Amino acid sequence: MNKLFAFSLFSFLMLSMYFNLSAQRVEFALESGLSFQSYNDIRIPGDGGEQFSFTEDFSRSYSPYFRLTAKVNIAKRHAILLTAAPYEIKESGSLNRDLFFEDQLFQANDPLSVAWKFNSWRISYEYKLVQREKLDFNIGFTAKLRDARIAVSNDSIFTENTDLGFVPIIRFVLDWKFHENAGFLVDGDALIGPQGRAEDVLFALYYTFNENFRMFGGYRVLEGGADIDEVYNFSLTNYIAIGLRLDLGNN
Repeated sequence: MNKLFAFSLFSFLMLSMYFNLSAQRVEFALESGLSFQSYNDIRIPGDGGEQFSFTEDFSRSYSPYFRLTAKVNIAKRHAILLTAAPYEIKESGSLNRDLFFEDQLFQANDPLSVAWKFNSWRISYEYKLVQREKLDFNIGFTAKLRDARIAVSNDSIFTENTDLGFVPIIRFVLDWKFHENAGFLVDGDALIGPQGRAEDVLFALYYTFNENFRMFGGYRVLEGGADIDEVYNFSLTNYIAIGLRLDLGNN
């Protein structure tokens, strides 16, 4: 098990236990499903590397995924969330041209293995700006720890580019209860800047079985990237999502 994921899971449990006595509600959500990429364009270094496409130059396949979220309502309108969203895909194939990647030259038609990792570990704050009988709207911010890796290898060469750093993002949630037990949810983090952008948004329908258990399903999109001297990488990943949410604590 990834050590960072294990630490995140431990942090979820500790944070929930700490706030459980005073919190209105503690929520755990597990989301899973299948993912596929519409595009993933890479050039490293960004100002002199050879650009290639993870989706067009190599086989495109569906990959399973999962993410785990813990939400602690620390006051009537305030909440803290922790999210673990690991994600990695691997493909193989060959290019009909030379590839210059991370100061290494891969010859045309050589069998290649490629890997693209974009793990995301987040802590978020939410404020319930609108609270009505059938409509809630939350706004906040997210501090995301981005654990990214792009690797290319053949029988004799292995090289990779890694990036670990914090990214601040705006958080928003729209919850429309169009039925007593059912509703429509938009749950996302997004930010656009001069050197790149990031959007991670879930569009889902849900059904609430009781005050403690909810099932949801829908579509998630993860899009964005960066264009800097060291790295050029923009991608769009689609997720067919299904999940469960369990509410604990006081109601």
